[in-house]
Amino acid sequence: MGDGGAGPVALFLTWDYSKVLFRATCDKGELVLDYFGDGEVALIEGIPIRIYGQSIVTLPTQLVDGRLEGRVKVTEAVLQALAVPHEMQIDASNAMGEPWYVGQAKPLLALARRCS
Repeated sequence: MGDGGAGPVALFLTWDYSKVLFRATCDKGELVLDYFGDGEVALIEGIPIRIYGQSIVTLPTQLVDGRLEGRVKVTEAVLQALAVPHEMQIDASNAMGEPWYVGQAKPLLALARRCS
């Protein structure tokens, strides 16, 4: 996970707060988004995670210790994409077949700003 240090972390929980779905960290200028899945759909390496904000941010993925890890270099374009005045969506495989709705996800933007 990230650099292993005590850096900032943003967590996204299930609707009933029983499980962490996503964990965002920073690693050497990259935004790292770990997806733990919903337990109903297998996580498949190589299927990207997509963040739908002002524009789409695509994170290539790999399987790491049972989670899907997506990484993207934090650029000005990524920061602008995450600065949304409306609800953001994160697209990752799940039983419903639709993106996760995560609100404005301000902690994710704050974390990404610290990564850059």
